[in-house]
Amino acid sequence: MRRLFAVLTVATVIVASPVPVRVQSSPPAEKLGKVHFENSCNAAVAGDFDRAMALLHSFEFSAAIAGFEQVLKGDPECGIAAAGIRR
Repeated sequence: MRRLFAVLTVATVIVASPVPVRVQSSPPAEKLGKVHFENSCNAAVAGDFDRAMALLHSFEFSAAIAGFEQVLKGDPECGIAAAGIRR
């Protein structure tokens, strides 16, 4: 009986011990494909537009919409960015 109690006690301590958790200090690198769509938007927002399109094609819809909104801040006349936001 003592042996069973000792084994159960040790097993309980092992199972109940905290498991170390790996904490990532920096966000993972963004893995997007390369996308480029010719458009008539301001050249200053071209990189932001291409990134938003890559996000859209990676099914990252919220981030893509935020990207298109950023493009529109830099070029309010960029109609294709506005089209990327439409639902």
